[in-house]
Amino acid sequence: METENSGGKALYMDVPGEMRCLVFVNKESLVGQFKQTIAECSRNPDLPFWGEVFVLLHQMKKVPGREMPLYEIAPSGEVIYDHGKRRFIVRAPDMDIVIKDSELADAIVKQRLFWPK
Repeated sequence: METENSGGKALYMDVPGEMRCLVFVNKESLVGQFKQTIAECSRNPDLPFWGEVFVLLHQMKKVPGREMPLYEIAPSGEVIYDHGKRRFIVRAPDMDIVIKDSELADAIVKQRLFWPK
């Protein structure tokens, strides 16, 4: 079950064997957690981070707003989520690349294209 307010979303999550718990999700906390996960990917490339990255990307899609900037890429550009197109967009000089969640998660975990500055 989800409820919304101006600061983000409150999600009720069922935890097996435990009571239902409330998790508050807003843009700043998701972006912070996302950047922390990306940094952890670079420090420990042998650990499996794909699922964690994918879940964070999926949660970011639920944050209200027209466009949500995620991070800047090296050497120049940015990755955003466009709610109108319902896709992630990599904005590089002279081009925009529309990309699926799974493709972006792959690129981040494999530390290939679209790596943050």
